[in-house]
Amino acid sequence: MLLAEGWHERVRGAVLLSGLYDLEPVRASKVNDWMRMDPAMAARNSPIRLIPRGPAPRVLASYGGSETREFKRQTRDYAAAWCAAGHEAAVLPQEARNHFDLAVALGLPGDPLCRAAAAFMR
Repeated sequence: MLLAEGWHERVRGAVLLSGLYDLEPVRASKVNDWMRMDPAMAARNSPIRLIPRGPAPRVLASYGGSETREFKRQTRDYAAAWCAAGHEAAVLPQEARNHFDLAVALGLPGDPLCRAAAAFMR
């Protein structure tokens, strides 16, 4: 959400790890039984609908190989939408990771995600 229009000016780049970027599918899940999210709420809080116009930071997005198809799809779709808006984005899957240990890769100097994030920040 820090990349949303109006906030993105404060961010120079972002490493995105397995996020939910479109909340509409959540409305169709059991989670919405207690969230009670309506279509307007899902749209208002979905990062994929809040991509800034004009200059924006670079994005490196990743997901774990053992995650659900939905997490993978949302990551790829968000990066594609970011690029379609004229911004720079790359997707780096981490096949041996899952949703919960994906961030571990950022602390392992030899890991491809750690190397990519370090290069990205230069």
